[in-house]
Amino acid sequence: MNCKEGDLAMIVKAPEQSAIPWLGKTLTCVKWKGAMCGQLNPYKDYWLTDLPNPTGSRSPVHVSDSILIPIRPSDEQDEMLQTTGKPTNRKEKVIA
Repeated sequence: MNCKEGDLAMIVKAPEQSAIPWLGKTLTCVKWKGAMCGQLNPYKDYWLTDLPNPTGSRSPVHVSDSILIPIRPSDEQDEMLQTTGKPTNRKEKVIA
């Protein structure tokens, strides 16, 4: 499982074409629902979320844990800094 209850998370995968507009959306994982009866897809790991329903209905939006990445504070070094290294205060000459 990627997320925990109460996590802020981002949708990072679109399992079908219709889900592409949801990429990059942030949400809160409100309650673990597990497998959802009647769902015709391979995901069995649903969260009840705080996303508004795009149809305008009051039906809650459920999102698969497998397409989410949690956004949590971490004690580890930032992944981008591990890749590129820390920036320096080195000043470069600008040739005009």
